[in-house]
Amino acid sequence: EEAMETADYDLKCLNAGELLATLGMMLESMVEKEEQKQPESVPDLMEQVHRYIEENYPENITLTWLAEQYHLDASHLSRTFSRTYGESVISFLTRIRMEKAAELMKETDRTLESISFLVGYDDYNYFSRVFRKKMGCSPREYRNKFTQL
Repeated sequence: EEAMETADYDLKCLNAGELLATLGMMLESMVEKEEQKQPESVPDLMEQVHRYIEENYPENITLTWLAEQYHLDASHLSRTFSRTYGESVISFLTRIRMEKAAELMKETDRTLESISFLVGYDDYNYFSRVFRKKMGCSPREYRNKFTQL
C-alpha cells in the first residue's frame, strides 16, 4: 500500500529514478509473497500427499483430485510420487485400502460388504476383485484363514 502511494507520488513528480526504485521494491515484495505460498520442497509435498492418502483412504481419492488439491499437473504428481515411493499414487491407495480391509477382517465381525465400504469401495464386487488380485484370495477365503486359527 505504501509502495503504491509512493509510486503515485513519483508518477506525479515524474521522478524516473525514484519510480524505478519503488517499482523494484514492489516487485521484490510480490516475489517474496509468492515464495511464501510455495511448498518447501518436492519431497515435502510428496510427503504431504502420502500422508493425506494414509489418513483419508476411505474417501473418493483420484489422481486428478489430488493434483488439483496440491496445485500440480496430474502426470507430474504421478511421476514424482512414483519416483519418491516406488509405486504409483493409485497403487499406494489400493495397497493401503487392502491392508486396512485385511486388518478389519481379522479384528472385527463386520460383514465383508461393510468392510469394503469402510475402506473406500462403493461396490463390493469390485472390491472383491481388487482384493483377490492383490491378496491372492477372495475376501471370504482370507477371513476364513484367520478365523480358523
